[in-house]
Amino acid sequence: MNKETATITCEALFNKDKTHRYALTKTWDTKKPLATVISIAPGPDYNVAADLTTQLIQNNLVGLGFGGFTLCNLLSKVGADLKRLASTDGLHDRETDKMITAACEAADAVILAWGKGIAKNKTLDKRARDVVALVTPFAEKLHCIADSAGRTELHPITPSVRHNWALVKAELPDHAPAEAQTA
Repeated sequence: MNKETATITCEALFNKDKTHRYALTKTWDTKKPLATVISIAPGPDYNVAADLTTQLIQNNLVGLGFGGFTLCNLLSKVGADLKRLASTDGLHDRETDKMITAACEAADAVILAWGKGIAKNKTLDKRARDVVALVTPFAEKLHCIADSAGRTELHPITPSVRHNWALVKAELPDHAPAEAQTA
């Protein structure tokens, strides 16, 4: 009989009143590369419990040979109602951007995982463009999720990649900051 054990260290960083979650880090092997994944907004579950997106991120990163990840989001407000989103005011702050930058610096790979679907929402699309401007200094580390059919810039919950991601280099010219597009 062989026995295998694993320990996953989990850490969530919040503001003082826990209304904003800036980062969720899960580490299972410190000898392997660390990824930073940037998605849309934090779910209510963290540390031991995990929402579907976080579970899919973890499962796919294990399969890709990573030893852990830090999950940051375009928006840091816990419980943000994305269906009724007219503005991102109050849904992220300076600390959100500082954490995204710090997580990118610490990572071996940065995965832009908010998916193409947010382009349909001008408010979220603008925020994504602002975050792309933040992470542009890490261009050599930037990736997005692709499926076996070659579709790119997918969200982890997209059915075609739920159980099998491919990482491809992110193409930044398509994501210029919002100000640059109106000039």
